[in-house]
Amino acid sequence: MSLKFDDIELVRRLSKGRRFGYVGTSVFVSDRRYKEEGILWTFLLHLLMAPAFALGRFEWANRAYYEFGDHDY
Repeated sequence: MSLKFDDIELVRRLSKGRRFGYVGTSVFVSDRRYKEEGILWTFLLHLLMAPAFALGRFEWANRAYYEFGDHDY
């Protein structure tokens, strides 16, 4: 299965039987999606996909339109 959100699945698999912690450093991420699609829309999309991840139903989340790549930086 091809996952759009493979990073979430990776963390899920690695966390089984292991401990996680916080790294005491800052991590910077892109806010491009929030700027292009709007804060409210992006937040609602993530909010709607959260139950699918919690239930392990990644195929539901894969139905969401969530474009990757082909962006100018």
